[in-house]
Amino acid sequence: MPKKPLIIGVTGGFGSGKSTVLSLFRKAGIPTMDADELAHQTLRPRTKTYSRIIRVFGESVLSRGGVIDRKKMASIIFKNRIARKRLEGIIHPAVVKKLREGIRNVRGPFLAVDIPLLFEAKLSRLVDLIVVVWASPRTRTCRLSRFRGYSDAEIRRRSATQINLRKKCLAADRVIDNDGNLKNTREQVRMLVKQLKNGRSDISK
Repeated sequence: MPKKPLIIGVTGGFGSGKSTVLSLFRKAGIPTMDADELAHQTLRPRTKTYSRIIRVFGESVLSRGGVIDRKKMASIIFKNRIARKRLEGIIHPAVVKKLREGIRNVRGPFLAVDIPLLFEAKLSRLVDLIVVVWASPRTRTCRLSRFRGYSDAEIRRRSATQINLRKKCLAADRVIDNDGNLKNTREQVRMLVKQLKNGRSDISK
């Protein structure tokens, strides 16, 4: 009977560097999957999710090419809790289905999955090891404004929809400190991967 692969759930806060850590897992030889990318796939025209979103939110959320405009959607859902919950109710089941399919099809011993709302959407059951990516509020704000063009108001609104990052760290099996330079983050991921590949049983906390 083949051994069940270990599923690593990578999560964190808005701007903490989850995508960076996921790419480091990939470079270290661990297959990866990105829940945000799966969500984008569900928004493509002619999918069931796409059709449901148009029925609920109307064609005003579409770009000229008929594609769902993520910026338009964001401007609605991050100002309106009810709208956000409606959207999550449409997208999350489709993403969870794709996550389960991806996990079932894993052929190696490991899979790292970036799930931004792992705690908020109560998806911890899908993974075996929770890795939270930490960065201070100041660092996250700086990165989001400088490299991604978010205003302070946008950062506050989006961050407010997520569980406090310190609480996530307390619930994590491992915390990757991404508040410093990339070299330091890379070394932390390298050490964790080494422990995993060596079959260490004490990798949590």
